[in-house]
Amino acid sequence: MKICLVYPRTFLQNNSFLIPLGIVLLATIIKKQGYDVIVLDSSFDNDLKETKHKIKECRPDVVGVSASSDLYSNAKEIVNFSKTIGAITVAGGPYPTLVPEEVILDCNSLDFVVSQEAEFTFLELLNALKLGGSLDVVNGITYRKEGKVKTNSVREPISNLDELPFADREVLPTHNQYIASGVIGLMTSRGCPYNCGFCQPALNKITAKFRRRSPENVAEEITMLYKKYKKNEFHIDDETFALDKDWIKGLVEELRCRKLKGVLRFYVLSRVDSFDKEAADLFKQLGVKAVGFGVETGSQEILDALHKDITIGQIKNAFKLANVFKIKTHAFLMLGTRYETVGTLQATAELVHEIQPDSIGIALFTPQVGTFLYSELGSKELINNMPFEYFDFYQYSGNDLPCKSETLTYKQVINFRNKLLKERRLRFIINNTREVVFDFWNNRSIEQIIMRAKYFMKKRHYYG
Repeated sequence: MKICLVYPRTFLQNNSFLIPLGIVLLATIIKKQGYDVIVLDSSFDNDLKETKHKIKECRPDVVGVSASSDLYSNAKEIVNFSKTIGAITVAGGPYPTLVPEEVILDCNSLDFVVSQEAEFTFLELLNALKLGGSLDVVNGITYRKEGKVKTNSVREPISNLDELPFADREVLPTHNQYIASGVIGLMTSRGCPYNCGFCQPALNKITAKFRRRSPENVAEEITMLYKKYKKNEFHIDDETFALDKDWIKGLVEELRCRKLKGVLRFYVLSRVDSFDKEAADLFKQLGVKAVGFGVETGSQEILDALHKDITIGQIKNAFKLANVFKIKTHAFLMLGTRYETVGTLQATAELVHEIQPDSIGIALFTPQVGTFLYSELGSKELINNMPFEYFDFYQYSGNDLPCKSETLTYKQVINFRNKLLKERRLRFIINNTREVVFDFWNNRSIEQIIMRAKYFMKKRHYYG
């Protein structure tokens, strides 16, 4: 059987230097089991034309597509096209996992939804299709049976993530374009133990309970990637990197044993309430050059409404501590929540001025399907109707706020965002120019500078 896996993101929707590790790992696993696998990634294309041309060219037996809410329209387009050439169609990823029956009913060309962790579910599905086995025993899938939609039992989450192979990044034809950024993406855990209203319980349904790879396993992959690609900058895309300090100690020790301590640079994400002096010291030992914190707002009332379970005081302390340890900081901000007012916007500006992050990112609050806030606001009819592509809070380009507001207009929020970014722009450019010069001096890579400049220009409405 020939299998084609598609990541249907276009360049306009591409907000990251990081490769889509989920679909790459899936391809790695089924390839090891003898399947002929082709992976397509439209992240550097302006539309899906080339991707559809390649699907038609390779004539796969099965087309699998990954989709978050904002990519669902693209995924549906790929599924509909793939059915015209006779392929069996499968959808997975966050959005199909959250509403599998709805997706099956919405897309007549879709044969299967694979929910939650797809690694072993998709392999079992392929084996059943290949050998003509019963679909009833494949846990974690939704499909049509005898004219009705059937959802099988939920698959148990993978208990030991070390059992998974390292993703073979070179199955991705666009891998060289990602690596040109000079940044290598990595995941060391799945899930999140916190209950932020804009993520949960959807995140737990997608990734299941919180689990972490062992420090030995992570260090082994980092070593392999460093030697293979000669890049020393790693982006660890876990939301709660500072959660387990003993785990970080283990990773520091493993890298020291491999003579990589002090050689590598890391960008990590952390909650402010788990970032204390011990965590800051461990970050420094590991080689963390920058940490991103979910600040969201300068209003305690809004933090409480978001169920963030943090305080303004903890935010200030985290940034002060990072500054003491000379670790660069990035503040993720979220504007336009239900309780946003002119006063809370001003409180956010004042907080940013006080904590002085090296950079900020400003997203528009966009209620995501399956979250506490989506249910809460939806029940009160406070969510504006939006096309699926507007569920991307980085690129939102409508003319109204995703969440209805009695006190603010879309224009007021956008004007505030633009003003805050403008105030921060010079600082951001100076800091990043310094980084670009440093990187170029060490790597001599014009390609890297071009890649980073391209992303900055595309996301200048978001970064400052």
